Amino acid sequence: MLAGLLAALTLPGQAAQAAILSDGGFELQGAAVGPAGYCYMGASVAGSAVCGAGAWTGGGDGGGIQSASNSAWPGISTPQGSYYGFVQTAGFLSQVFTINSTGDYVVNWLDAGRVASGGQSGNQAYDAILTNLATNSVTTLSSHATTTAQVWTARAMNTTLTGGTSYRLTFQGKTTNDNTAFIDAVAVNAVPVSAVPEPSSWGLMVVGFCTLAFVMRRRRALHALSGSAASPLAA
Repeated sequence: MLAGLLAALTLPGQAAQAAILSDGGFELQGAAVGPAGYCYMGASVAGSAVCGAGAWTGGGDGGGIQSASNSAWPGISTPQGSYYGFVQTAGFLSQVFTINSTGDYVVNWLDAGRVASGGQSGNQAYDAILTNLATNSVTTLSSHATTTAQVWTARAMNTTLTGGTSYRLTFQGKTTNDNTAFIDAVAVNAVPVSAVPEPSSWGLMVVGFCTLAFVMRRRRALHALSGSAASPLAA
């Protein structure tokens, strides 16, 4: 009975939506970058390989995927797997995803800067942009600028999303020079619901706790009564 009462007092939480984004570490799509170790989205740039189809799309003469062990560019190690995305000049990377439940969400990713080589650098400005595909409203979540040889840096932005709605997350390059920002470990997750109960839950909780207290007092009273009864065999 006590277990049933405790279970009845448990407040429901917001159901988590698994895998809101696909291939956030660019591992699946990166596996086909080719022998050069990098590829561009949408079309070839200066004879380079074109990235295969996958969760990520891009273009703008500078969005793609690179291998961490690539020798054509000065590669850097990756904290997640063997590949990462990049945005150069005004290039971009984007992915469409759908939200099941309305609520607060956090967009997380890592960025880093390319090592200087042959006149190129990692001094790349970019925006993280969210587009509501139902209303076509565009929101710039944040703006960043990587620096040459910058180590991986965590980024996070909170936003409210609507259930049953599709969104496009875009990393949009903002420079005209051949500079590169690396992007990795991209994720969208629901912000955990507060453990503090809503006002409408207090009534049920008060009734439940009163019932639980009554049961516990009755048990103690019965136990005391049975313990005080004299045994007929006592001498």
